[in-house]
Amino acid sequence: MFSSSDTEKKHLSNINKIFCFVLLLHIPVSLILAYIFQTGLSLAIIGSIAICIVPLFLTYFTQSYRLAAVTHGIALMFFSGLMIHLTRGMIETHFHIFVSIAVLILFANPLVILAAAGTIAIHHVAFYFLLPASVFNYQASFTILVAHAGFVILQTIPCLWIAQKFGSYIIEQGVIIAQIDDIYITMNESIQKLSINNQRLADSSNLQSSAITQTAQTIHEISEMANQTSDNASQSKTISDQTKSSASKGSTIVSEVSNAMLKIKESNNSVIDQLTNNNKQLNEIAQTIKQIESKTNIINDIVFQTKLLSFNASVEAARAGEQGKGFSVVAEEIGKLATTSGAASKEINEIILASAENVQQIVNLTEVKIKELITSSQANITEGEVKVKSCGETFNELSNFISELNGRVIGISQASNEQSQGIKEMNSVILQLENSNNKNQETLKISVDVSEHLTGLSNNLGGLVSKLNSNK
Repeated sequence: MFSSSDTEKKHLSNINKIFCFVLLLHIPVSLILAYIFQTGLSLAIIGSIAICIVPLFLTYFTQSYRLAAVTHGIALMFFSGLMIHLTRGMIETHFHIFVSIAVLILFANPLVILAAAGTIAIHHVAFYFLLPASVFNYQASFTILVAHAGFVILQTIPCLWIAQKFGSYIIEQGVIIAQIDDIYITMNESIQKLSINNQRLADSSNLQSSAITQTAQTIHEISEMANQTSDNASQSKTISDQTKSSASKGSTIVSEVSNAMLKIKESNNSVIDQLTNNNKQLNEIAQTIKQIESKTNIINDIVFQTKLLSFNASVEAARAGEQGKGFSVVAEEIGKLATTSGAASKEINEIILASAENVQQIVNLTEVKIKELITSSQANITEGEVKVKSCGETFNELSNFISELNGRVIGISQASNEQSQGIKEMNSVILQLENSNNKNQETLKISVDVSEHLTGLSNNLGGLVSKLNSNK
């Protein structure tokens, strides 16, 4: 903020520069007057330059604004005296004094007017006694000089008052303008910051709005995916339950197969035992056939002896003659019977031998087959038991895995439901954010309108400050 001293310096600096041109304009006027009244061009040139040197130097080469202003007032009176001298005291030239004193009010400094009035007073008194022709163009009395000075004093007094008031006004105006200028600068900076903040807020709001829209779309997609996941989880749970049920049934079936394998093993053992018993019975049959064979041999021996006895009886009957014919017939019949019995016994013996051989082959073959069957059955049963056991363990592991999977599917289903609920809540929050963002955009629009209005007022204020500064 400017002080009153700064305002006065600025005003005096501007007026000093203006009066430099005013003083320089007196040079051609002085030359014209010197030429018209034939009072010496050299005096006009040298005198005018001498009068302008000090004010110009103080104005442009020093910071003595008040001293420069005082020298401008004095120099202006020197030009009045020079012009009066060049016009040989012409009364009309004296009006330059009164006009100059009035114009010096522009300095808004009473000291300038007092210096000018004092300078012209000294000029008139000194020249009245030394060069009276350079003051009046007629024989004027001292009373006229005093009257002339009285008019100068009468003009000087109100000019001093006006200069004092004008100076106060200039200072106050400068202070007010400086304050308004500071307010304008601060206001303009605040408006610029507000505009920047509004722009940033608008950009942020647009980004937030875009992000909210994208988030809403993403959440909608996630919601659909969550719903699909929930449906898949429900379907997976159903399939898992069915698989668990199937696994349980499979495990039950495996248990039943295992029990059936045990029963098959028991049945196989029973068959093996039965075959073993059959083999034993065949061995017993073979032994019986062997006993029959031995008995058949005894029968053969008996048949042989019967034949031998029948032959002996026939021999004895022949010896007996007629008395022995009947016995001979009997002996012959017995011999035939013995021969027939021997033949039958031989055939039986052959059949028994063949049967014994066949039975023995059957027994041997049966023993081999039974051994092979027992070995194969035991191996198959053992392998079946191992596979059934492995299958049972696999089904148990599968059942445990399915139980764990079912538990996880249930957890996924519950988490999916919670996720769906969370997404619904997030959708609600997004809607609230969107509503809040819309309100923020409305508020931002109002703020932008206010900022634009303040910018217009600031520009008007800046224009007013510029005009006030230009009028100073």
